[in-house]
Amino acid sequence: MKIILLRLINSIVDDLDLTDLIKQYQAGGTSPYNPRILLKVVFYAYMNNVYSCRKIAECLDENIHYM
Repeated sequence: MKIILLRLINSIVDDLDLTDLIKQYQAGGTSPYNPRILLKVVFYAYMNNVYSCRKIAECLDENIHYM
């Protein structure tokens, strides 16, 4: 079931027009994470009732579905 949910989120976010969001990214410092990947992580976390940034970061370290 989780794989189906992940694929659904992946296809939805891939179809979104994120040009305005990508324009906000500025050069400098370390290379930024891809905004599409970050948005996928946030959507998946919200669908699993994880709303805290620290909890999301913890899930990224521990849960293969977030990775």
